[in-house]
Amino acid sequence: MRRALLVPVLALLPQALPAPVSATPLPEWYRATVTRIDQEVYRDSTSNVLIITQFCYEYAYSEDVVVKYEPYGFDNKLFFGDGETCDVKAIYRV
Repeated sequence: MRRALLVPVLALLPQALPAPVSATPLPEWYRATVTRIDQEVYRDSTSNVLIITQFCYEYAYSEDVVVKYEPYGFDNKLFFGDGETCDVKAIYRV
């Protein structure tokens, strides 16, 4: 009798378990053309978003970059063509 009840419960177990860590959302990678408009503020001319950085001293005027961004992530980056990287604090759509 006990075995008969365990089989249906075990059949439901894989669906009830939380998703593995590898199923978490991956960071998004974007290409952008940025211009520095203020200290720590860059504007993407193609999508009209503001990228707020931290400790970024790279001057850019219509420079192609790659943005790695994950909401609520701690390793968000802005990659410039010359190899320079900057930490990204936030991205705002204007």
